[in-house]
Amino acid sequence: MTNVSRFRRYGCVAGAVVSVACFGSALWYLVPIKRYGDTANRINAKIVSLRDRRPLAVDQQRWNECVTWASIASINIFVSETITSCEAMRRFEQELDEKLKVAVDGRTIKWVFDNLTGVSPRGEEYMSRFRANWDRSLREVAQPAAAPD
Repeated sequence: MTNVSRFRRYGCVAGAVVSVACFGSALWYLVPIKRYGDTANRINAKIVSLRDRRPLAVDQQRWNECVTWASIASINIFVSETITSCEAMRRFEQELDEKLKVAVDGRTIKWVFDNLTGVSPRGEEYMSRFRANWDRSLREVAQPAAAPD
């Protein structure tokens, strides 16, 4: 075997090793980011699904405003694991799943807002900045419907 063919063989092996290492490093970095994004998207979809579960006694425009604000808030709070931990996000999702197992009402929307506030320092900061914008709508949908006489 000549030195040139030996060099090519070792060069190909070294190139393959470097390629696998680079690919593995990329996966090591990207998989958790994708998993976090998938969880954030799943939570947002569950919040948006509230739009179709509006109680009859609640004004549709107010309900949709609150659902939209909650969706926007979740998108801005569940940005990355450096902002809100994956563990806190999963805990929020589990609690949301429990809330969505029963009929929803305005208190459900209020619960979403209150719990987004407590999910991370970013949640507190975001909600304190923007809650005043939708407090009126939230108050209107959070009141339970009056019992029929």
